[in-house]
Amino acid sequence: AAAASSSSSTPNGARRAVAAAGGGAEAASPLRVNLIDSPGHVDFCSEVSSAVRLSDGALLVVDVVEGVCVQTAAVLRQAWDEGVTPLLVLNKMDRLVAELRLSPIEAWGHIKRILGQLNAIAGQFYTADRLVAEGGAAAALATGGDSGGGDDGGGDDGGGEGGGGEG
Repeated sequence: AAAASSSSSTPNGARRAVAAAGGGAEAASPLRVNLIDSPGHVDFCSEVSSAVRLSDGALLVVDVVEGVCVQTAAVLRQAWDEGVTPLLVLNKMDRLVAELRLSPIEAWGHIKRILGQLNAIAGQFYTADRLVAEGGAAAALATGGDSGGGDDGGGDDGGGEGGGGEG
C-alpha cells in the first residue's frame, strides 16, 4: 500500500524554510501535514495517481515479508513521473522472526534484497529518463546537424560526444 503525505504550500514557504534552518529571525509557523492513504492494490490505480498529484512527498509502505510487488513498481513510477520524493517504510518486520523464523543475519539479507530490488526499479526509471533526454538531444542534432561535415563513416572518433564539426 502507498500512503501519500502532503504539506500545504504557503506563499511564505521559502521564508519558513530559512527560519527553520536557523537562517532567519522570523519564527517558523506550524506546518500542516495531510495524509492521504491510497491502497497499493491494482484496483485503486486512479486513487494512487490522484493522491500522488496532490502530494509533496510520499510514504511507500512495503510489507517486508511480501516484498516488492508489481504494484509497488507502479506506485513508484507514478511518484517518479510526478516528481514526488518517496520515503520507504518497511512494515511488519516482526514477521521475519515470528512467522518466517529467520535469524538476524537471514533477516538482514532479506531486507537487503528488498532494498536492492527497489534501487533497481529506481535505477530503471533514472536510466529511462536519461535515455529519453539524450535521445531527444541526439534526434535534434540528427535533424538539425546534417548541413555541415557529416559522418564520413570512418570508424571511432574517440567517443562521439562533442567531436568538433562546427564552422
